[in-house]
Amino acid sequence: LEKSSPGFALLGTAGSGKTTAFRYLALQAARGRTVKGKRRIPIYLAVSELDPAMSLNATCIRLLTSLGFDPADRILQVLQRTGQLMLLVDGLDETSDSHQKALVKELKEMQSQFDLSQVCLSGRHHSLSLGLEGFTKWETLPMSFPSRLEFIDKWFSVVNPAKGHQLVKQSSERPELLDLGSSPLLLSIVCALFSNDLDIPSDIDELFERSVHGMLGGWDAFRAIARTSPLQELSIRKRTILVSALAYYLFVDGKVAFRIGDAEDVRKAFRDNTAIPDVSFDTEAIITTLANDFGILVERA
Repeated sequence: LEKSSPGFALLGTAGSGKTTAFRYLALQAARGRTVKGKRRIPIYLAVSELDPAMSLNATCIRLLTSLGFDPADRILQVLQRTGQLMLLVDGLDETSDSHQKALVKELKEMQSQFDLSQVCLSGRHHSLSLGLEGFTKWETLPMSFPSRLEFIDKWFSVVNPAKGHQLVKQSSERPELLDLGSSPLLLSIVCALFSNDLDIPSDIDELFERSVHGMLGGWDAFRAIARTSPLQELSIRKRTILVSALAYYLFVDGKVAFRIGDAEDVRKAFRDNTAIPDVSFDTEAIITTLANDFGILVERA
């Protein structure tokens, strides 16, 4: 934040910690920690909980009114004009495309009009790939191995410290056990399985199964988020069948990294396989949603 323009945009994959980071920032600001030398009043808004019919400004006014501030609209104007407002809009990708565009337009206008205030926006890469004048973009990165060990230690500190030390010891001796734990979400799955007395080395298949389930919709379902995507009508089981077939037909040809054109080659195999759900198979749309909405594929340059 200290190194950014008044507009701060955080990009990241599913479960990379964007929401946790924004809640932490809001809490720090509420406790009086300064941002660029100024104390600011934080307003945290989760996009998935917003009313698409209401503007961000109206939502902030309604929130202040519910907290007993009067007149809420005048108070909000003063906070915006003097730069004492820190607005955190979390999860731009967790709503419809039309609502996303309306939110971005309003945020850009707000940032332009009240350039002393701090506006923070988070979302997945595709939702923030558009131009955002006045916003500095930052990206979450995969966790380093030392960070993964530190995460395990903290995760178990309030659950079972001894078991946490045991997992840290095993992971230090066999780093490949944490290959999947590149994000807080996936590493949490590893910790949860180990906490339930499942020995990760012998049950690595369950680790993969839980991770795939989480990425293909379990994480969204847990947070009651419904995405608009070509796969929205399919259950997690059917999405898994689809992804498994895609993986099989590509991997037997040695294509761990592939182009959309390579995936186009498996269209006939999908249609001939009765186990594959009957979907309108637009290759580019399917591959894009698996990367952008579900994070089970990673786009490379």
